[in-house]
Amino acid sequence: MSKKLFFMFFLSILAITFFYLNSFCFTILIGFLSISVIYELFKVKEKKRKLPVLIKLVSYILVFLFSINSLNYYLIDYRLLILLIFSSLIPLILMDDKDKYNLNDALNVIGLVIIIGLAFNLILQFRNMNKDYVIYLVLITFFTDLFAYFFGTYIGKRKLCYKISPNKTIEGFIGGLIMGTIV
Repeated sequence: MSKKLFFMFFLSILAITFFYLNSFCFTILIGFLSISVIYELFKVKEKKRKLPVLIKLVSYILVFLFSINSLNYYLIDYRLLILLIFSSLIPLILMDDKDKYNLNDALNVIGLVIIIGLAFNLILQFRNMNKDYVIYLVLITFFTDLFAYFFGTYIGKRKLCYKISPNKTIEGFIGGLIMGTIV
């Protein structure tokens, strides 16, 4: 078993345990999961150009804070938002090297932190409303991916979008969509 697969299995068991036992531990786990997601997205982005280490570090902290923010439904803590905007845009003035960090990088960081932070925060909000919502979302995602994989592997012939993901097929997409809807 590869390290990454073992790590994901370990996190899944940990998430299920914390989901049922302790709200605080589950909140902290969600925060760290949001950091791991933004870390992976930064790795993809850095294939073209490296981001400054300080920008990444501040982004990790802010996505953690966005994801565990305890404000009521769908509200953003504006202090965090202002901190994110300033911490992403001020280095544009200070660095003055467009090859290392530019406006596109700053807007990308802002968007990623907000979207990932709010997505993981909604998981916490759903858990506080009703644990069944979170289980329902996880099951739909799991079964959609599972059936898309099976349909794509066994009957898939036509490629969906070769440049983005060369193994995805139209048949797998349709099969996953139908079966996920049924589930």
